[in-house]
Amino acid sequence: MIIDLILVLAGTVIFIVPAILQKQKDFSKAAVLSGSFVTIVKLVILISEIERNLSANNGAYSGYTNSAFLLMVFVNFRPMLLGILIKLLLLPFEKNQTAGDDSGAAPSAENTEAGAAEPFAALSPREKEVARLAARGYSNAQIAEELYISIETVKRHMATIFEKLEIKSRKDLGQL
Repeated sequence: MIIDLILVLAGTVIFIVPAILQKQKDFSKAAVLSGSFVTIVKLVILISEIERNLSANNGAYSGYTNSAFLLMVFVNFRPMLLGILIKLLLLPFEKNQTAGDDSGAAPSAENTEAGAAEPFAALSPREKEVARLAARGYSNAQIAEELYISIETVKRHMATIFEKLEIKSRKDLGQL
């Protein structure tokens, strides 16, 4: 179990590096990716051990009972479960960062660089988040996943954004 935790944490760090380089804030996905990767490696090792046992015994498997085999498979899923646990632990911190971006206290570096603070003033904080992602080229599905909302909610926000900013397309949104 300790080895699984160490592997997942090391993998999380490895998967976080590209997110940091791309200036993304969603680090918890790295934990799930890492846990999934370690789980796949462990399952491949288990399958190769079973194949080795079968070939050594001329096709007769004498290693484990069915219940012991299922238990081994479950144990090999621990890294993925640890990754999901890490994601759940990091989730509140990521939502706080996202909510803090559009609090109105000070414009973010992204908005200042793009000159987008003024045109988006008429939008609610959530509409600003949706507009910012849409301007970056995210699809409705990607925006929904990033903000933990439904695709229908994204569509409603986009319609409101277009109406408030008096634009007709995402291309116009990117030019603001």
